[in-house]
Amino acid sequence: MPRQDVLSDIESTLGIVPGFMDGMPDMVLEHTWAFLKDFLMVDTALSAKNKALIGIGVARPSDVTIEYRS
Repeated sequence: MPRQDVLSDIESTLGIVPGFMDGMPDMVLEHTWAFLKDFLMVDTALSAKNKALIGIGVARPSDVTIEYRS
């Protein structure tokens, strides 16, 4: 699949193209997106939402930036 088609699919699915994906080589981008779309973004025993929440929960603190306001 041409790079522009992959980027268009990512944008139509997520609303944006994440920066880390925009810089990937073509073949890596295509395979990474296929994996994310086929495995992480579909409901299995866990819903896609729960998988995303688990991913946030297990991320290292340096990987997740949360702005606290008081």
